[in-house]
Amino acid sequence: MKKFILILSIVSIVQSASAQMDISFLHAGSNVPQVNIFQPVSFPDARVFVALPVISGVKMRLNGEISANDIFPEGDSYLNRLSDKNSISFDFNTTLYQIGFRLGDYGAVTLFGNERITSSFGMPTRTADFLINNSKYLGESRTDDDFGFNLNHFREYGIGYTHSLKILGDKELRVGGRLKYLQGVFNMETSPDAAVHLRTDSVTFIQNIRVENLILQTAGLEAMDQEDAEYLITNGNTGFGIDIGAELDVNDKLTVGFAVNDLGKISWNDYVKNYTIDDGEIDLKGGSFNDIEETFEALADSLESFIEEETNERAYSSSIPTRVLLDARYEVIKGGNVRASTLFKIDEGNHAQIYALGYSQSIARILDVSATVSYQSLHGFSVGGGLAARFGFLQLYGSAENIPNYISSDGLVNNSSLNFRFGANFLFGRKYKKQKENKVKEVKVKTEKPVKETIDPFPEEYNLQHLNDLGHK
Repeated sequence: MKKFILILSIVSIVQSASAQMDISFLHAGSNVPQVNIFQPVSFPDARVFVALPVISGVKMRLNGEISANDIFPEGDSYLNRLSDKNSISFDFNTTLYQIGFRLGDYGAVTLFGNERITSSFGMPTRTADFLINNSKYLGESRTDDDFGFNLNHFREYGIGYTHSLKILGDKELRVGGRLKYLQGVFNMETSPDAAVHLRTDSVTFIQNIRVENLILQTAGLEAMDQEDAEYLITNGNTGFGIDIGAELDVNDKLTVGFAVNDLGKISWNDYVKNYTIDDGEIDLKGGSFNDIEETFEALADSLESFIEEETNERAYSSSIPTRVLLDARYEVIKGGNVRASTLFKIDEGNHAQIYALGYSQSIARILDVSATVSYQSLHGFSVGGGLAARFGFLQLYGSAENIPNYISSDGLVNNSSLNFRFGANFLFGRKYKKQKENKVKEVKVKTEKPVKETIDPFPEEYNLQHLNDLGHK
């Protein structure tokens, strides 16, 4: 267990936190219940929906400067592909359950549970190269305080509510929020004020590594090691979080919205063990290692005895990564929308953002398809897509980023950012039933024939009808 913790903590010194956010899934439309993880006001075109464990939602994201081919290199070192501020991160999210139902035509309630794992790693490339290929830096020194690591596994259980109302005359405003109870499973993170000093002796090749203010905080790892089943069901590592959002129909064509998700933190109280290195110093035998795994093993062996002496069990708290969404869509044809979105992620002081422009089309209330072009710093442009198909009460959906890399012959090997989501939901009823035109039968009303008026060619004084009337008396 200790060697495992050490290697993970050293990995934190090699990669830097970032985020590839599955924006194509958001652009697939609001008819998928799981879109409410981005926008709390979202609710599908149904009166009731049900999402079941695993089959209703699996999301996987591996994002970084390196690909699978770099992790298992054939010749060149993976360091050649890293940028100066390299990054790698991993997210996993699966649905435990979701149940939603409408309250009339203006409100909706959602009950949900999700299993989530988030992680990020970080350090500039030159420091990693200094550790692995220290023979290139004989007699040189380097100091770095820009590294960090966090790994967070937790469950969230909550309730959400969304409501529609009219403002400014006839404009529809939808507001919503979700309150979440957080149950922590395990956590690892490094202190933000840590620093590492590296120096390589020009004669002996011995590398001196001195660390200041490095604290590796952990919780729940020993429970996993001991297979404590009760801990997995309920424990003292708890917290709360909230999501809030709103959408406004500016007119019949334009809708704008925003959302702030995952505002919250977890207090880690059970199975806590913190490892402290304050002004720790070790010497590592010099030379260039064959691969990064060999470097990790050597560092772990050197640090193991030192860390064993500096531990404590003080409780601590950690924030969950916060996401902010700004969104606008414009209907260009019936069921067809152009959409522009910006997503920000804030994770323990690290920031990432993605900008996206896409088009989605709904076809006969059965099929939703979308295509999205996005841009993220360090990763450049990406082309993604999504679809959702409804067959009666069964809905199937999926989305993926970097689609050209998936379909190329070596895409999965050389793709440094894998991101996909898929699942099946059960939707019952519709928000609005299709209205049938009522044909009104024309009723023929009988009208009396107009009486023809007799026109007398003589003036009134020549009217001798009264003489005839006298003759009949």
